[in-house]
Amino acid sequence: MYKGIIIYLSILAGLALTVGGSYFIIDNLKEPQGLLFEGIIATALGITLLMVLVVATTIGKAIMLFGDILEQTIKLNQEIIKHRQLSPNLSNFFQNIMPGSMTIADLESGGTKNSLINPNSPGELGKMSEMIMNAMNETPDSKKNKELKDMTDKQLQSILAKALKTDDFEKAAEVQVILKERRKPDSGEDENTSE
Repeated sequence: MYKGIIIYLSILAGLALTVGGSYFIIDNLKEPQGLLFEGIIATALGITLLMVLVVATTIGKAIMLFGDILEQTIKLNQEIIKHRQLSPNLSNFFQNIMPGSMTIADLESGGTKNSLINPNSPGELGKMSEMIMNAMNETPDSKKNKELKDMTDKQLQSILAKALKTDDFEKAAEVQVILKERRKPDSGEDENTSE
């Protein structure tokens, strides 16, 4: 309550100094009385006081906003800690979620694949855990070590397009030879052509 009174009194004092100083300046210009300097000082003090109040109010609001953000962050951290205590490992986390779906993005082709998740089915949780672990353990070298003959036609066509874009004609020729061999009717590698 007293903070509000002090602010209102400061605003009134700033306005009074500004108006009074302006009056002294205008009155002294009409009839010189020797109060011009005092009027200029009073006006400057009034304007300065009002500016200080505006800056102080802005800083006060910023501090209050920071306090609100800090309070919300503390609550969020407490919720995270509480959740970690309830489900300390990944499998418990997946058991607590509702059945839904997960969208998987293929970065090479740009396509997406939706797959349903049923947390009560251990097979699906195992698949999901395996997929996450494979993604975490996959290195760029593991893709390079895969032989071209073991890849599907779509993967080979993607590699062919990339090789042509980067002017790697040797790799493009290798891929074309493998694709032509697969397209021959007597080729026994039909299992690699399907996805």
